[in-house]
Amino acid sequence: CAPRPSGHVYRVGSEILSILFNGKIPDKKKMIRLGYIRSGDKKLEFIIDPDIMMRHAEVIGRTGSGKSYLIGLLMERLREKNILQVNFDAFGEYEDAVNELGGVNIRPGKDFSPPLWTLTVDQFAFLIDDLGLTELQSRIALEAFRIYKIKRGDLNVFFEAVSEVANKMRALPETRENTISRLRVLLDSLGIAGNSDPENLAKLLNEKKLVNIIFTGLGTLQRDFTVASILTLLKEFREKKLVKRAVLVSIDEAHLYVPSGSRKTLSKEVVMNMLRYGRHYGIALVLVTQLPSSMDEEAVEMPALKIVFSISYDQLRGIRFALSDLPDDILHTISKMEVGRAIITGTRDLIRYSAIIEVDSNRKTRHGAPTPSFFD
Repeated sequence: CAPRPSGHVYRVGSEILSILFNGKIPDKKKMIRLGYIRSGDKKLEFIIDPDIMMRHAEVIGRTGSGKSYLIGLLMERLREKNILQVNFDAFGEYEDAVNELGGVNIRPGKDFSPPLWTLTVDQFAFLIDDLGLTELQSRIALEAFRIYKIKRGDLNVFFEAVSEVANKMRALPETRENTISRLRVLLDSLGIAGNSDPENLAKLLNEKKLVNIIFTGLGTLQRDFTVASILTLLKEFREKKLVKRAVLVSIDEAHLYVPSGSRKTLSKEVVMNMLRYGRHYGIALVLVTQLPSSMDEEAVEMPALKIVFSISYDQLRGIRFALSDLPDDILHTISKMEVGRAIITGTRDLIRYSAIIEVDSNRKTRHGAPTPSFFD
């Protein structure tokens, strides 16, 4: 109810607080501060319980609006709470911050080469789709991959399986050699698939609490393969209790991995399954994008927490349903919001009313992606 002019103001007691928060008063020790709500010359802290991100979060905004700064701030605040984090860093902009926080930076293909067997058979079929294999060669490759996936091991195990399956299918020697040759070309071009022990990644995450995977210098397919592979490994780590605590995974440029429409990527199925079932494994996603309209509609809709920076009204159409409590005049001015201001919204049981906040400017770590000047 709107307060009446000249009405009395009372301090809210613990009983009413308990009712407002569904019978549970928030534990201030768990809370993290994202920013402030300003009213005139006064401001009020905007704090959240990190557990609400177990139902996933989405950070949306145009280039230079403050997305990267917020992700760095979030990384910093979660680090203070000892929450396990994995970050897919598209441009290496969090490298310095991760070093300052005592985390570890990893470059795929150098520090860690994800095993090919982390892919599903369907993902492998998608990977070899453009190789120009004959029907028999494709059958040989897929059956060999099934065997290799069970045995695991290094890539030599895979090529031994190709030879074994080709012989069982009574393929001609030139068919076998041609299949192996084409698969070698594919894996050489992929470059980063290798024989790293996945348990080393689990140990790093347990010890360092913060793992930043830097994509600088990698091609689209290499990034896609890395996201698919590491998300699959994280699920396995949690199932086998190699990582005993829940993990928050931040994916920059998320529209590349869950594109809209029928377009496929290696990682699309993995990311979508994490959005649907990740909380059952203790894996939460933060999808970061400047192009929500280029993302799969379900991927845009599913995260329960949404943080929206300055962005065009056309890009907002995909998440209009989540901002239903905001009037149209505010929605049309979102594109004009100042850098560092954001709308926090989400499902009604988590965030009852959308709020406009000023992101906390008291970030301790170095911001790796400030907008440069021609005169600096």
